[in-house]
Amino acid sequence: MVKKRFTAIGDFGRGKVMYKSVRAMTTANNLPTERMINMAATRMNPVTKLNLKVVTATNSAGHEVIATRSYNVNPELTDDDVLALGQKLGDLQDFPVHAIDRQDSADLAE
Repeated sequence: MVKKRFTAIGDFGRGKVMYKSVRAMTTANNLPTERMINMAATRMNPVTKLNLKVVTATNSAGHEVIATRSYNVNPELTDDDVLALGQKLGDLQDFPVHAIDRQDSADLAE
């Protein structure tokens, strides 16, 4: 049985990330061996959410109560585009905007 630990060595755009194995432990002799294995990870099914956090109330302790409104947006939008969209959506809210967040997620495969 071989246990591998991988470290990202660079992002090459379009969801391709190059990894190298740092160390592989074999159970046969239980000695660490160094190996270089290059493989490209591919992003599949990317999803990007714009999270708009608004202040809906103040509790009895005086802390703000924050609600999050989530919107699915195009993953290819730049950060500036997502921020501008969040600001426009914030203008339409009845409550003051506390923060605008971008959340990216994707499945990874070799």
